[in-house]
Amino acid sequence: LEPLFEAERAKMGMTLDGSVKFDENEVRKVVEFLQSRDIREQQLGGLITNFPSVLAYDVETRLEPLFVYVEKELGITGTDFAKEVQRRPSLLGLRADENLAKMVGYLESTGSTREEVVEYLMKTL
Repeated sequence: LEPLFEAERAKMGMTLDGSVKFDENEVRKVVEFLQSRDIREQQLGGLITNFPSVLAYDVETRLEPLFVYVEKELGITGTDFAKEVQRRPSLLGLRADENLAKMVGYLESTGSTREEVVEYLMKTL
């Protein structure tokens, strides 16, 4: 039961003891990170409106690893991924080490080439 309780607290931006886990500074870090990844200021509003939970993501443990994985493992440039994110902000909900890497591994195990995997993921996620 405690993990469920902890998950609900995390959704509200709180730690298990009730203290606030993120604040204006944390939100600013997310915005600055997204801007550093070629997401323009005028596009941030729509991105956040469509996927507000991104503001609660930790840059170092969630967003940065995603962009690094996409660039290094999938060969998608940061600029191209930023364009995809602007079209489909939910891509930011992927965890590089948990679900994205597993999807890529599975698709490759079925005989898909890396290029086919990238095309499939960018069209369907």
